Amino acid sequence: MALKPLGAVGNALKEHVLQGFTFSSEEEGVDVEGTIPNHGSETLTPSTSEQILSEGYYDNVTVEGDVNLQEGNIKSGESIFGVTGTFSQTPSLKSSHSQEYEQNSSFSGSRNESVSAGDIITMTFSISNFRGDPVNTPSANTFQVDGNSVDVAGRGRSGGRADPYHGYFHGSYVVPTGGTSTISWSHSDSPSTASVSYFVIET
Repeated sequence: MALKPLGAVGNALKEHVLQGFTFSSEEEGVDVEGTIPNHGSETLTPSTSEQILSEGYYDNVTVEGDVNLQEGNIKSGESIFGVTGTFSQTPSLKSSHSQEYEQNSSFSGSRNESVSAGDIITMTFSISNFRGDPVNTPSANTFQVDGNSVDVAGRGRSGGRADPYHGYFHGSYVVPTGGTSTISWSHSDSPSTASVSYFVIET
């Protein structure tokens, strides 16, 4: 049975006293050491996940701030740590390229462009055929960004020698990460004339 000297009063328990400090109480006895961990100072940097402090005593806890945490720096409709953003950006043309082909054979090409995450790359194929052959097959056109195939959709319009077949096909790709991207294209039919154009749009 724990000793309870005269004059030792109170109901403190070990979990009420810091480690390294001793106490006496009617509940615990004489010269008992506390068990509360002393963590000293702690600094928290906000992140995408919740941070929970370990149980114990802290001299002080500092949560770092950032002067850039302002509504004008946050996308409109989004909220970060209670700050609702107001920033909106009108899409703008970053770069473009067009190339014409005047030959009765398939073609292909590629170019490198500097892009940022979130940019949109749109590709358009304009195909004409004066020989009376239809050009309404989207699969004849391929559009790739960094080796990633992009769906190409569209349709052709029937015609004749005086009013040739025309086809317009297009696809769009959202850039996941910034850097230099290789934009490539090809057409597997044999059109009389064709043109390919793409636009890099900053959003």
